[in-house]
Amino acid sequence: MDYDLALREDEPPAVTTNSTVEQRLKSEKWEKLNRMALMVMKRSISEAVRGGIPSCDKAKAFLEAVGAKFKMSKKREMANLMTTLTSQKFDGKTSVREHILKMVEVAAKLKDLEVPIDDSFVVHIALSSLPESFEQLKVSYNTQKEKWSLDEMIFICAQRRVG
Repeated sequence: MDYDLALREDEPPAVTTNSTVEQRLKSEKWEKLNRMALMVMKRSISEAVRGGIPSCDKAKAFLEAVGAKFKMSKKREMANLMTTLTSQKFDGKTSVREHILKMVEVAAKLKDLEVPIDDSFVVHIALSSLPESFEQLKVSYNTQKEKWSLDEMIFICAQRRVG
């Protein structure tokens, strides 16, 4: 149906009295497909997102504005996830295993957003998120030469009773 013509090809030059029939037809076709592409894109985007995008009469410009909006929200999401990862504290309302798995999930989301988070960093952050009752475990980890994997840390912490 060629709706993407307005995205693939630049807008033809404005029609003048000197334009050929072929140029007029090409311009009319491009205009029609541009309107159709805009309509399809606008109807496929939620009202909340569409409201934050500047008004455009060209499909290509609209698509670029949507892309710019997504990049900004991606950065915001990365910042929120980093804050969540580094500020979580174990509150005792869930199990230690669940608490650490939530942190691992946040780290996985950051990796999906191309933010490299090393497992040893997650182990360190998770240990520091635990309360004072885990102090002996933290000291034990810090004095060992070997690093724990995430699975080992979860197992060891889950075995430890909060006291």
